[in-house]
Amino acid sequence: MALIMKLPHITTDRGKLKYQRRIRKDAANLIPQKLFKVTLREQSQGAALVSEHAALEAAYERLHQDALEGHSEAHGKQAVQRYVQSAYDGLDDPRTDREKWESFKTEAEELVRSVKGLSGHYSLGDGGDSERREVVADELERTGAPSLLYRAVVAPNSDAPPATLADAANVYAKEKLGDKPSKSARNTFNKIKRRLETSLGPLDRMALVDLRREHAKKVRDDLLKAPKKGGGTLSVASVEREINSIKAMISVGIEEHDLRGKAFNPFEKLSMPASVSRDPQSEWELRDPFPDNVLIAARQQVMTRVRIPELRLIWRLLQATGCRGAEITGLRTEDVVIDHPTPHIWVRWHEDRQVKTKTSIRPIPLVGDGLEAAKEAVELAEESDALFYRYSREGGPDAVSGALMSHVRKITDNPRYVVYSLRHNLKSWLGKAEVSERDENRILGHADSAVGNRFYGGLEERLATTTKALEEALGRAPDGAWMT
Repeated sequence: MALIMKLPHITTDRGKLKYQRRIRKDAANLIPQKLFKVTLREQSQGAALVSEHAALEAAYERLHQDALEGHSEAHGKQAVQRYVQSAYDGLDDPRTDREKWESFKTEAEELVRSVKGLSGHYSLGDGGDSERREVVADELERTGAPSLLYRAVVAPNSDAPPATLADAANVYAKEKLGDKPSKSARNTFNKIKRRLETSLGPLDRMALVDLRREHAKKVRDDLLKAPKKGGGTLSVASVEREINSIKAMISVGIEEHDLRGKAFNPFEKLSMPASVSRDPQSEWELRDPFPDNVLIAARQQVMTRVRIPELRLIWRLLQATGCRGAEITGLRTEDVVIDHPTPHIWVRWHEDRQVKTKTSIRPIPLVGDGLEAAKEAVELAEESDALFYRYSREGGPDAVSGALMSHVRKITDNPRYVVYSLRHNLKSWLGKAEVSERDENRILGHADSAVGNRFYGGLEERLATTTKALEEALGRAPDGAWMT
């Protein structure tokens, strides 16, 4: 019962768990009932009980707020029942109040039109639409209908419920994530929603127009104290990334709900407290290139011990191109251009894979072992559209990384050496070969500060310069780095 005892306002009555709170004094003369009481659906501890409790807490607060503001649905004998029902409607219906409002307005009008003259117990006078609405309202109150439906009947011209953080989250998911977001994007999105809920409470109860700087600071401070896997707390860089994600979500919500000038984004220009010590290392510095001896041993381990041929080919392509893991696992056979004066692969967006940034969309020459690995991969793929069908699914890049890392860890347990170190190796070789920054960025898919370098130059010119650069860089690899 440990969890139950921590949840306020839950009691046991005749062996049943019940949620019970007294109506507060400031609303006692507005709400006829003295108790907000309901037998809980969930009778055992767990996440479902916590969710049900949170929904009832929010409904209790809404009842009081609406009563004090004079909303008609908060008055009458069935007010408590109506708000209890709204809590469970919220649990059963993932839509926000704003999203429900339009459908309830339509439903309300249909109910009003359905009232005809003498119908059953009702005898209409000449009150017309007003009298019909009273008839429907009486019936809704008797049956404890949702409060928003009641409002749509008695006050159809009411303003829509205010746009909330939940509405911002929903419109962001629709406009920015799309119908088929990647697992990574979906997980990140769900994570920032949980972060906000932990700090600010249910997202559907925080109106965008009510957001203040103090809310943003609370979220920031909570993030700085949030635990991370493996122990410790989130790094400053991780906190800043999550704040940027939250900021983007709220900006979209303000824009899409036409709230510019009425609401502001409190996460804009939110800096870290002066007391927070920043890790002097950049993310790039957290990973190192493989030392020559480790690279040779890891390559030998993968080539001789990995049983799945696709994994061996992926390692070879990662080493020969400097690509990110997902850029290789997401390749289609049509992205591998062998029959060309300058063989190359195309890293680009398609319906099953989105690349990291626009600058990540690029052709990368295939030379040396990279060209041989690409030819073998195309042959192995046979008629498949995906070059590596086994790993083209959602979560495929993680599966590849996990499988290859198990072999890397047989060679070294240094946390700075990972599969991604292959990309660092190529960057190191590019530097030793004194390759121009323009060509290095073109190969690795980094943004170039010079506009001309980013947007000008045809495919042939680009392939010619990057092929020369890549050949010189790969020539800096140690003997034994390309054993198969």
